[in-house]
Amino acid sequence: MIYLLAIPVLAVCVYRYVIYPIYFSPLARVPKAHFTSPFLPTWLWWIRNYRCREVSTIYALHKKLGPVVQLAPNEVSVNSANGLKTIYLGGFPKDNYYEDLFMNYERYPNLASMLSFKAHSEQKRMVSRVYSKSFILASEDLRVASEKLIWERYLPMFERIALPSSYPSDREEERLKLDPEKTLNVFPPFQAVGMDFMTAYLFGIDASTDFLRDTEYRDHWLKLYSVFKTQLPKQRAFGEVENLCLKMCDQVASQLSCKEKGAAELKTGSTKPVVYGQLFNGIFSQINPGSDAEKADARFRVASEMMDHIVAGHETTGITLTYIVYELSQNPELQAKLREELLTLSPPIFYKQDSTLESSNAEKEKGSRLPSFHALDELPLLNGIVHETLRVYPAAPLPLPRVVPAGKPVELEGYQIPAGTRVMSSAYTLHRNPEVFPEPESWKPYRWIEADKTHLEKMRRLFWAFGSGGRMCLGSNFALQAWHGGGSSRQSRARLFLLINADVDLETQFTASSSRYRQPCRGVMPHYWPDMPFDYLEWLVPVLPESWLISLYEQAKAQKTTHLHDDPYVRPVIRISDKIAVKCGHGVAPGEAATQQYAYQHLDRRVVRVPRVYRYFQVKSNSSWPIGYIFMEYIPGKTLEEVDLNNDDISKRLADIVSELATVSGGAIPGQINGGTLEGYLWGDDGTKDVFRSVDDMNHWLNRRLKLLNKEIDLRPYPLVLCHLDLCRRNIKLLDDDSLCLLDWGHSGFFPRFYEVAAAQCINDDGAYIRSLSNAVKNKANLSEDEEKCVWLILRARAASLRYIFEPRENNLRTLADIESLPPLPPLPPVEPLPHK
Repeated sequence: MIYLLAIPVLAVCVYRYVIYPIYFSPLARVPKAHFTSPFLPTWLWWIRNYRCREVSTIYALHKKLGPVVQLAPNEVSVNSANGLKTIYLGGFPKDNYYEDLFMNYERYPNLASMLSFKAHSEQKRMVSRVYSKSFILASEDLRVASEKLIWERYLPMFERIALPSSYPSDREEERLKLDPEKTLNVFPPFQAVGMDFMTAYLFGIDASTDFLRDTEYRDHWLKLYSVFKTQLPKQRAFGEVENLCLKMCDQVASQLSCKEKGAAELKTGSTKPVVYGQLFNGIFSQINPGSDAEKADARFRVASEMMDHIVAGHETTGITLTYIVYELSQNPELQAKLREELLTLSPPIFYKQDSTLESSNAEKEKGSRLPSFHALDELPLLNGIVHETLRVYPAAPLPLPRVVPAGKPVELEGYQIPAGTRVMSSAYTLHRNPEVFPEPESWKPYRWIEADKTHLEKMRRLFWAFGSGGRMCLGSNFALQAWHGGGSSRQSRARLFLLINADVDLETQFTASSSRYRQPCRGVMPHYWPDMPFDYLEWLVPVLPESWLISLYEQAKAQKTTHLHDDPYVRPVIRISDKIAVKCGHGVAPGEAATQQYAYQHLDRRVVRVPRVYRYFQVKSNSSWPIGYIFMEYIPGKTLEEVDLNNDDISKRLADIVSELATVSGGAIPGQINGGTLEGYLWGDDGTKDVFRSVDDMNHWLNRRLKLLNKEIDLRPYPLVLCHLDLCRRNIKLLDDDSLCLLDWGHSGFFPRFYEVAAAQCINDDGAYIRSLSNAVKNKANLSEDEEKCVWLILRARAASLRYIFEPRENNLRTLADIESLPPLPPLPPVEPLPHK
């Protein structure tokens, strides 16, 4: 009876969640990103959270399918100017994504996180005036802060690097951790530029950060921030990142309180807390001044907004200035033209070693040693460079979701989108419309200068680096001035020489500076050549040219202290930094790298550690086999060969690890991810030679060898699971926390679980260790009688491979003319029966 009732329920569910979305939903006509998009969000989750390829994947989909694409049952991506106007100028509301991601101090909203139009409008009015273009261009506080930051912090830092002999007693090189080649990782200093400029405008120069000079705390804070931005509001609440902002807020609040009580005016060279003062007055005017609870609540409301401005200001500035330097470093002619343009300013931005803000009475009378913001804003080439950098490398490339309002559906590019649907656009995709931006992947600043008025208007309509509508970036005018000032003051003084020439992969947290979005952040000072910034090497490995990485490997290889083992029969593994190791050699295949990374992602780290793979590539060699390179995480510890441990104890732990591996399934294709021939103890000296595309292929390979014994094996009943198959002591590390780490995944793949039992009997290691490991793995596996028989047959097939040559089945040449005529295999040496549990 229950089954009869289940049938109509199942039918209704199939119709509601599969048939209706595919054939009858208003979204049925919309092109699909994936065949599962109408009824499952799994594909989008995979691309967004697992593959971390949301931005580039959506761009490729729009190129293929048009301006509207359905990503998931309730998500649609839109890539058109009309779509922008409808969604973002039409006032579509935000969804909970923003509230969940951008609130600070656990529960306090800000302009980025507010969902209510009314609350957002009220708070925006409090600060919008001080972020308007007219206010910024005329701001005396911003001018004074800019002079102090540029002349006393920003330019002196680069001067010390470029001309170290001019500073014989200075320790700047040591403080900046420069290498002997006088190179500098420019991304953190450019983040510092953004941080110092932003906090100076928010809180005044005296209460602002000093990241350009206090590099030790800067690096510490940025390290904490790299974790902060991956956390939810409750996880990061009142940590050191937020507390720095709260400390500055409290300092300025105290100053404002003293000023109200009749304290002295600001001293020379100081500036007012422009943004904080405006918001403080606005929020505190709405509360009861006699209520301590309301005052405490207002304190955190102000701090949350300031924190939001800090996050947006420092990171986007760092990203944009870094890419400006990156592109200019590859274009000396454009550098020269920009320098010519900058030298037309009055006064020109030209830093001298002995200059200070109080250098002479004549300079005091001029009132400013920087050109006016109006003059910078009118430079066509500088503006073109900034706009083109923001177009090609938007600092916030992810889509900005909105929700179709309740009521009637909305029409987007001819498609009816029902109410409640999540719709979104991405600056990365919009900026690559070839009809508006010809050769969209190319960085061409002159497109903004040479375009006629009509085409320029089209480009501006699709230029979306700051969003659009009532919820667009409030600080866009401030950001442009900061980038104009930072780029112009740097470029008017020095010539940049090339360092990184890499394909840059823009992926994908909200801002583009996540670990999955790599900046070319290596900057070379005048007349010096680059070396690698090892502190940030794991960020750079995915984007650096292969020739650079090979050079790094060869340099490290020349230092014997970097070798992680000296076994001449094993492919070398070299440590190139405190965090990166490289495995290199013929036969280091893409399948090994892919399988190791899969293990890293799916195994429980409480049971076993696996080094993360950062990059794999191959280069041609003189032999028929290419040389493969795996750049992976270096995990410090000692191999089991280096420590004296009880074999039985360690074998039991390894048996638990094998059981954990067996929980990771691998589909229907045996072997490594990405395919390829297999190597290892169970396949003979030359490996499989054949590529297994199914379990039947593996059966065929084994049965060709077992025919010598008139035996046959069938592995189809057994599921394929992850196996390491090389648990020798050199491949196992004991870490400082007493956990174990598995190295060298060259023999690994997906096989029936008893393959690990068979391989444990064949590894090349100490006899006592092998016996202990074999017993422990077999006992833990608790194999059935049929599985034990399979182990015996696998070992017999291995013996045949070691004795005879079997050509691949694709090869018509036969070494074994008549398998039946061959002499029988010698018997295996007797093995003591293994005890069962």
